[in-house]
Parts: sequence; C-alpha cells; structure tokens
Amino acid sequence: MNEGIVLAGGRSKRMGKPKAFLDFDGTPLLRRIVDRIKCSVSKTYVVISSDESEKDYQEILPDDVLIIHDLFKGQAPLIGIYSGLKAVTSRNAFITSCDTPFVNSKVVDLLFDEIRGFDIAIPKWPNGLLEPLHAVYSVRKTVNATIHALENNRLKNLSILDSLDKINYVPINRLKKFDEELHTFFNINTNKDYSLAKEISLKKYKDL
Repeated sequence: MNEGIVLAGGRSKRMGKPKAFLDFDGTPLLRRIVDRIKCSVSKTYVVISSDESEKDYQEILPDDVLIIHDLFKGQAPLIGIYSGLKAVTSRNAFITSCDTPFVNSKVVDLLFDEIRGFDIAIPKWPNGLLEPLHAVYSVRKTVNATIHALENNRLKNLSILDSLDKINYVPINRLKKFDEELHTFFNINTNKDYSLAKEISLKKYKDL
C-alpha cells in the first residue's frame, strides 16, 4: 500500500493568491493534482496551514482525501512534510506540492519502485539539482530525519537528507520514457508560470 501527500499550505506570495484554488482547465489546481496521482496511491493526504479552514478545501476535494493541518505554525515546507508523514499509515509515501499541474502517475510509480531498499527515491538533474517535492520517502526514517532537522532549525527540505542513510538518486533521464519533456516537474510560482502552464496544457494535455 502506497500513499500520497500534497502540500497545500503557504501564502503564495509571488502569485498573490492561493495556488491550490487556481482554475486549471475548469478544475481547481489542487483537485487536478489529487486526481492525477490517485491511480498511484491508495490514499491521499492534503496538508494545509495550521490556521487555515478545512471547509474551502473540502468543497473541492473528493470525500476520501484526508485534510491535515500543520502540527505547528511556520512557513517552511518541512513542517508540512513532517505533518503529512505523521498522518500516513503506509511504509512509503510520495510527496509533492499543490502547484505541479502535470505530475505524472507513471513517474510516481517508478519512484515507488525505486525506493525498495532505500530511505528515499529522489529525482536528480544532471547539474545536481534535486527534487525533494517530487520524491518518495520511507515514512518512519523520514519522520525521524525531519524531527532532527526541525530541532536544529534547519528548515530547508534537503536538510533531511543528512539523516537518511540510504538515498537513491534517480537520474532525471530515466524518467523521460514516461514524460519526455519532464513536465511532471513544472511548478507554478508566478502568474507567468500559470499562463505558460495553461499553454502547455492546451497543446499537449487537454485530453489527459
């Protein structure tokens, strides 16, 4: 059994409005992401800020999605990772953010395969860049690693790698057989990104 976590908290300062509720091809962006990974996970958890109301999220999400509040206040995604992992019941969990409109379920499936024997399966670009918000984590090991990072006020997502012993750096090129242009990693951070994502969707993903 595999489970998925979508981080939906945060102020979206560069967008000027919550990204989770952006309209994308007639569907709220968060709902689109949940729908795109549902065939890869048995249950999905959406993590929101500690001071947000669940009601708005419940209105756009399926009934079987569990909404989790951050366990304590703060704007670091690491808090959301910890809060989500504390809720899941599976051995491994895929973690992504609410601004990835083209997340590819076949890529997610591959990452679940790649975590066997490891604490994390994390995509790695040729220049060394890592994708911590598009990775599969060992729940127990990562909870402990996250606690250690937070206790030491190390709030960057990659801080947890220091406490994980077995890391599988999955080369990005291996994922191209499922997603040739690697749109699965596309993030919407600005209005310009939003416009570009809609253009990409119109050209390539309208019927997917």
